[in-house]
Amino acid sequence: MFHKPATATADHHPLARFAPVCQLSAEQTTPTLPNRLRAAPRRAFGALATHIHETPGLVSARLMAQNASMKTNLIVHGATGRMGLELLALIERDQRLELAATLPGQWPDDAGGSVVVDFSLPEALPELLEACSSRRLALVSGTTGISDEQKSTMRQASAQIPVLWAPNFSLGVAVLQRALRLCASALPPQWDVHLVDTHHRHKQDAPSGTARLLAATVDQARAQHTGARPVEVVSTRVGEVVGDHQFCFAGPSERLEIAHRADRRSLFAEGALHAACWLQSQPPGWYSFDDCLG
Repeated sequence: MFHKPATATADHHPLARFAPVCQLSAEQTTPTLPNRLRAAPRRAFGALATHIHETPGLVSARLMAQNASMKTNLIVHGATGRMGLELLALIERDQRLELAATLPGQWPDDAGGSVVVDFSLPEALPELLEACSSRRLALVSGTTGISDEQKSTMRQASAQIPVLWAPNFSLGVAVLQRALRLCASALPPQWDVHLVDTHHRHKQDAPSGTARLLAATVDQARAQHTGARPVEVVSTRVGEVVGDHQFCFAGPSERLEIAHRADRRSLFAEGALHAACWLQSQPPGWYSFDDCLG
């Protein structure tokens, strides 16, 4: 049994950062960023640097009250890894979350209604997908470095169960992805696009899953333009950097720079738990992190 301390206060709730997003309707959230950016001139004068610097936020007491009666049972797959330990710490602090089991280990006898949160290795995915499908358990996965074939297998499983896969569960990165679509479609195709992907020296995959996702987002948006070159990605693995992604759109006489920097690994765990709470009420299907943000 896992003992939970007293309920987290409104000022220090683990899933605080997602309250503002959850409180707004899709009509309020979706057009806001693009509309503001469209209002700016098509060509900025000089070099413009926009930085999304992410740290834990404050909770909305309204959201806590709204979900107080809803319990989400969780099974953490990859519980002994860096992200797994972050997840366990947050689950212990949140009265709305219940830890049903940790894996590797014994599957619980009655796992019905649980959501599996996975941060493990690509080679563990086939067995995990089979177990989730046979038990009809929703799956949130943040495992990166997966092949196209493995992603295809995940999509096939989503015909039976809800599957949400994301290489990054940061709110800031989700907003960055939306901004990149606008920048890539609005700027001339002759501009060069450069991405510096920086992570801690223990990270195995390079470029990171997040870098691949963001670069693909830009390339897809620029595909409408003839002559647009693909994003150039440079990956560095140094020290204990949690995750930095810096884009530079460079024209002949000006540059547009957009960066996201994560300060703490716990923000990714918070995002994954938010996704799990949302996914438990969804029908079978393939989902992204952006889907649960409205």
